[in-house]
Amino acid sequence: HKIDLSVRRVGDVVLSLHVGIGAGKARFVFVGGMYQRWEYLMTDLEKNRGPIYQMGIAEPQAEPGETAVHPIAFDLVSDLVLQSTPVLDKKLQLSAYKVHKLKKQEFKLEIDTPPTLPEENV
Repeated sequence: HKIDLSVRRVGDVVLSLHVGIGAGKARFVFVGGMYQRWEYLMTDLEKNRGPIYQMGIAEPQAEPGETAVHPIAFDLVSDLVLQSTPVLDKKLQLSAYKVHKLKKQEFKLEIDTPPTLPEENV
């Protein structure tokens, strides 16, 4: 069953979703702690090349309901892609690939739980 996430109407509000994907080294940090409030912060480890930078390049290339993948990330997943379209920027340089169809693939995702503070420190 395919779910269309491109546009949803909730009352008078219209919601849409499009995705930009990058790949590379990043730092993930939990910051905060006051009032039991924590925020999740991501930063690139490579200036003008990291995954967040790449997402910023790819994401505007995707229309509602589409996924755009930066060329660095696309090189890592291209064997899983059945159909894609290259996207050129204003300088006619490759900025992303719009991914239309993927091979069926099962993934095992392992997620570490965020760190917690002992009760006496909260």
